[in-house]
Amino acid sequence: MGFSTFCKEQISTKQFRKVFYGALAGAFLIALICYFCGLFLFRMTVLTRIFSDFWETVRFAVAKNPYDEVFHSSYPPVSFLVVYPFALICKRELLELPMDQAISSAPFLFAFCLFFFVCIVVSAFLLTRLIYGKISFVKVVELFCVTLVSLPVLFMFVRGNVALVAFVLVLVFLNFYNSPNRLLRFVAYLSIAVAGVVKFYVLFFVLLLARKGRMLDCLQILVLFLLLFILPFGVYGFNSFNIWLSRLSGFVITRFQVAHAHNLTFVHPLVIIHTIVDFLGWNWDPWLTGITIAVHVAFILFAAILTMFVKSDYKAFTLCTLLCCLSLNPAYLYIGIFFFPLLLQDLKKERISRIKAGFYLLFFTPLIYVHWIGAYLQMFACVTFAVIVLISSVKELRATYGIKSMWKHILLLLSGFVNNGKSLAERECAAAQTEQAEESMQTQECVSQQDALGDEPLE
Repeated sequence: MGFSTFCKEQISTKQFRKVFYGALAGAFLIALICYFCGLFLFRMTVLTRIFSDFWETVRFAVAKNPYDEVFHSSYPPVSFLVVYPFALICKRELLELPMDQAISSAPFLFAFCLFFFVCIVVSAFLLTRLIYGKISFVKVVELFCVTLVSLPVLFMFVRGNVALVAFVLVLVFLNFYNSPNRLLRFVAYLSIAVAGVVKFYVLFFVLLLARKGRMLDCLQILVLFLLLFILPFGVYGFNSFNIWLSRLSGFVITRFQVAHAHNLTFVHPLVIIHTIVDFLGWNWDPWLTGITIAVHVAFILFAAILTMFVKSDYKAFTLCTLLCCLSLNPAYLYIGIFFFPLLLQDLKKERISRIKAGFYLLFFTPLIYVHWIGAYLQMFACVTFAVIVLISSVKELRATYGIKSMWKHILLLLSGFVNNGKSLAERECAAAQTEQAEESMQTQECVSQQDALGDEPLE
């Protein structure tokens, strides 16, 4: 059996769901035992690393100036605003106690648990509405349990990163960006703008609007994003922006971040080169920045172009998710929460491809807390899945468009900027007419695409 045939073959989702839930529960129990053993044997080491991101963010939120010579924050100001209510609960502990004492204090633990519980519950409701079209209490409880014992959420619990807030806001956007209600659409646009300020990479979901020619909506989101991103720096003095930028650039591209075991991006395999070069005694640091930027820019451009042109909405959403999770370095394991809509959509279907089942099983099972090899398995699963999706998307484009049709489609998208005065309905009508004309000109019949969400195999 060839690899392509293996990827196309599908299995029963009902059987996979049993295996998947069993693997989640089993690995979670083992990870829990390992964690408490570590907590008992290495109490100080564990306690000084847990909740580190949340402690840092809420501490910045209550500081007079998080961009001064003491703090040098790498978070934009809006990140402090979204956690400020929780920071007030433990303000005294944050300002007066060192980290190891602050994170073990009752007010801090209560603030963190409240933050985490609120975000997970809201996410379960929004995911239920997104996947099933309505809110069902049984489904909410099921999703809450599934998310709670999965790797991304467990890693998020350990770190307490504000990416969890960005995930909630992205779910709001995905639920309402196609709503006929203008107010709900604005709420969706505001949500993705705020989420983009908190974590830049979520802005790739705006491509879901751009590929439909909704350029005015994209422009509206861009204006909201710029206002929410730039103006709050004025509260701390606009020199704070330069401090933030230097701190962020120093954090994103370093040897440590590239070679980190929890980094999911395409540059992580450079850790192998890093090991060989270090063994030979060579200094490759001058090349590291250029290689990292080149790999990420190439991936972003390639995946973004594919997102704009693939016919399948499901595949476009998959590409947006990959852009969100793999476009910026470092991409720690907690960013995998953005794969949940894909996972839950596939679990709803009757059958699922083997390659997807393998990816979900490897990526969402908390193997990392059982053994460090699990981290590299999950990185390998994520990168492999991304490569397969890219190859499958290229094959779809090759089967769907000729070269002339491709250029016509590009001109049609560009006309969305020129004819932005037209209504959305008119633009969609024009796009539909152009698409019909292109299909009639094709001399060969296109390969049938399973456009239903979750049903199409990844080749």
